[in-house]
Amino acid sequence: MLVMLCTRCQQREAVLQGLAPEARAKAEVKLDAFTKAAGAKTRVLIEQDLRETALRVLDFADRLVGKM
Repeated sequence: MLVMLCTRCQQREAVLQGLAPEARAKAEVKLDAFTKAAGAKTRVLIEQDLRETALRVLDFADRLVGKM
């Protein structure tokens, strides 16, 4: 049976391979917490970038309309 894993899953398996079940469970909890925190931080940064870009586009449109 062939099982395909995504890159993230492959990395997780490489890190957790060979650990005792208890240690593996603890490590998975820490990895999940880290992944959620990193995702939340990235989401905030993306939202800020989108807002700034939208404001720049609106400013450009205002200047463009003002010249016509």
